[in-house]
Amino acid sequence: MGKFLRFARRVFVSTSLLLSIATMMLWVRSCSTGDSFDRYRENVAGPGTYHDTRGVFSTRGTIGVGYLRMLPPHVQDWPADEGWKRRAMPAQPVAWPHRWALLGFGYWNAALPTGPGGGGMRMTGVKIPHWFVAWVFMLPPAGWARRAWLARRARRRLASQLCVACGYDVRESTERCPECGTPVPSPDGKGTLLSLLPPGEG
Repeated sequence: MGKFLRFARRVFVSTSLLLSIATMMLWVRSCSTGDSFDRYRENVAGPGTYHDTRGVFSTRGTIGVGYLRMLPPHVQDWPADEGWKRRAMPAQPVAWPHRWALLGFGYWNAALPTGPGGGGMRMTGVKIPHWFVAWVFMLPPAGWARRAWLARRARRRLASQLCVACGYDVRESTERCPECGTPVPSPDGKGTLLSLLPPGEG
């Protein structure tokens, strides 16, 4: 079970790292090219009812998801009822009126007329900045790297008979470090490196 958990942890950390890198690459691409994965449908509830589209997108430093409903006789030239499609287009900011927007985060939920004779449209959606998504994906690799560095530092200090927490010389100490109070490893070497680290550094 322990080997499986270690393997699963490595897979999780590696996947998070790759997703973070991919998000940063998508961030760079979004400066010039917008990408979307969406679906457009006509006459959703029967002839002459409404058209709609939904999907996810990446453009101008943000990733978002949205839904748009158009009422007849609005005319749309998007390919209809062809399933989900990936599209690329010149990057442009989200044009819908936002109810709230800050630092790349945003939310919109509005109704707009489509011009004389149009039935109008309603759109709703949210967006988050690429930097936030990349940061979230980077947390597991960063935590793993910190833990590995702490374990390596502990090994070096143990080999030099120093306190694993503060680096104080504990060759003359038998129970605890006189500087910070961390337990000194027993002469028989029992206990794990992580058990010798101070609280919060495991």
